[in-house]
Amino acid sequence: MVREALASAYGEGSDTQYQVGFAGEGERKSQYIIDHLQRQAAIGPLRLEQLGYLSIGGADGSEIEAVFASTAISRAVLLEHSQEAAAVARSKAVVLKRAGKELVVLQGDATATIDDCLVVLDGWRCEGLISGLVCSAQGVLHELSRRSKGFDLHVFIGKLFRNPEWQTCAFYSREPCVPEGWPREVQIKLPALNNDLLVRFARYVRDRLSMEGDPQAIANGWVVMPSVLAIETLHKLVRNHSLARTGHELGEQLTEFDPLEVKKRLENSVAGMRVTVERVATIGFKNALEQHKVEYSSVDLKPLSLPRTHSEIIGFACTYPQQAPPVQAGVPEIQRAATPVDLAGTDVDRIFQGEVSPNGVLRWMSQFSPGDRPVINEILRSFNYYGQARLEELCKALHVEILDRTIGFKVMYVGFGGAAKSGPGVAYNFRRANGLPGDAFLEEGALPFHGENTILVFLDDIVATGHQAAKHWEELRFLGKITPGTRVLLATLVATDAGLRYVQEHSELEPCCADRIRSEGNPLLTGAGKDRFAEVGSLYGRRIEPRAPLGYEGSCLLVGFRHATPDNTLPIFWRRTALWEPLLLQSGSSRIATDD
Repeated sequence: MVREALASAYGEGSDTQYQVGFAGEGERKSQYIIDHLQRQAAIGPLRLEQLGYLSIGGADGSEIEAVFASTAISRAVLLEHSQEAAAVARSKAVVLKRAGKELVVLQGDATATIDDCLVVLDGWRCEGLISGLVCSAQGVLHELSRRSKGFDLHVFIGKLFRNPEWQTCAFYSREPCVPEGWPREVQIKLPALNNDLLVRFARYVRDRLSMEGDPQAIANGWVVMPSVLAIETLHKLVRNHSLARTGHELGEQLTEFDPLEVKKRLENSVAGMRVTVERVATIGFKNALEQHKVEYSSVDLKPLSLPRTHSEIIGFACTYPQQAPPVQAGVPEIQRAATPVDLAGTDVDRIFQGEVSPNGVLRWMSQFSPGDRPVINEILRSFNYYGQARLEELCKALHVEILDRTIGFKVMYVGFGGAAKSGPGVAYNFRRANGLPGDAFLEEGALPFHGENTILVFLDDIVATGHQAAKHWEELRFLGKITPGTRVLLATLVATDAGLRYVQEHSELEPCCADRIRSEGNPLLTGAGKDRFAEVGSLYGRRIEPRAPLGYEGSCLLVGFRHATPDNTLPIFWRRTALWEPLLLQSGSSRIATDD
């Protein structure tokens, strides 16, 4: 393919060939959007069924399909330049209509067609079908300045949310950008490509995009070049599987986009919108580097960490009126009642493995009003409690998972998070359950560790949102506790799918777990009665933990350990106040108390 690209004219291939290369990618790209919207809905008062969805450059509609399938959103507009992709999306719209979902496909240039999209969305708003707007632009904004005539970022973003009647304004974009984490000059090599051919291709990329630098072949197959050109070249080489796709990508520079400009424009356009910009190493780029066995280092031969090549931009503003639960005058906020509960003692023993008594559950349940207890019973039946016996099983299962991932390497284990966190405790139980020697374990304070052919394995109890793990990883990197190029696993007893994805994309940690916590089976997240379950959980949660009534970031988790309860779990289980007795041991550390 490289030789074909070098020998071909500066063409971009047919639209049909190009769209085949990107078919179906929307589902993968939309997952972080779905995760964020579901968290915002859990926190409240966002109503997903009241949102209209605008996908700019959403290709064949697979992104909208995934959003429809995973949320209550049922109306969307797709703006797509490609005639081929728009035709595929229209065929999907026919199928979606039978399922009660409405997809309007508009084909054309983004700058010229955006007004037509907004007319459709505003029509739905006037009919009372939607009251909020979600805009998604995945890997599109960086190319519009080259591909859309008359494109102006300020005007384009300003148009999206120009109607002051929108009660919710949300914006999601994941764009390639100036890479972060590499020095100005690097050296790279690909086993499948000799360095002479790699030099020629890098210069071809440079000339096509008017970039700077003069790639040079040196000994042992290495090629030296500026890091920005190296990343641009790798984007073209390892992410494309056809000449048509490569030709298209050669028409745009992926490493010049400034995400902070988008943040500024969004905050200027929407009053109260909070915009976050996070640099990520996408799973797709990470996997492509591994698949092609790409090697990279600084010119003084120091190993480099994985570059963060993309920016994840999330903007969110919601103006629904906040409604606190009514409290009758003269009545205590939490009423205690002595009527019996419905949950049988055998159910309590099954859930908590004998570590919480039925009488303890009875006392806890008496804090809920009689009318709410059936809901609390069902929430309790869905609770995932990890007692001593279950923890030992998980430690053994996690050890097997780690061994499968570290064949041929020496392993050093570290309790993640340092003293006073759960990680060191998990490391102790992990060592005992698997009969491992003490010299295979380190404390975080002893890092960095220098060892040939060694993988570091951080141990912890849970990855829920993944935010805490990614943040602590950045702290370790900043303090120099991790040697660049060191392979590091984050091995946890349990994890959510969303948390694993977040860690993969926001750190260089390779996450794995022994038990996967899925939304299925959680009555607050799935099922016909989820709104009622969330309403009751939030009713009591707001009285004892108003900043996060359904847990940190609205996680709605139903998870507890013998040693502690994560703050992602409903506070009704673990928060102690003057008026509330929790059922389980309080979280070892809580982000809720310190987050504004």
